[in-house]
Amino acid sequence: MLPSPPWDDVKELFGAALDATTPEERERLLADSGADAEVLREVRSLLDAYESAGDRFVQPALAALTGDGEPLQLATARLEGTRVGVYDVGRLIGEGGMGTVYEAVR
Repeated sequence: MLPSPPWDDVKELFGAALDATTPEERERLLADSGADAEVLREVRSLLDAYESAGDRFVQPALAALTGDGEPLQLATARLEGTRVGVYDVGRLIGEGGMGTVYEAVR
């Protein structure tokens, strides 16, 4: 197994490279950094991944699915007035990205 590069060095150089305003400035910064080949290889790999990602992580995932920038509206069943196991579901308390909360009585 190959030893991994020193991650503090990779992190610092990657951050500095992201701040470069042109590709030429970025390459000059990497060349002048004095970092060893392992660190440079890892930083260049991270920079390639960053560039290829584009803006797909900037917008919410559901908006990306629609392709038009508008959030995808998911159909959700309402449970008010139904029975789930031994619970009678009452009113909706709240909802968000991770789920829906109802008041229920046993």
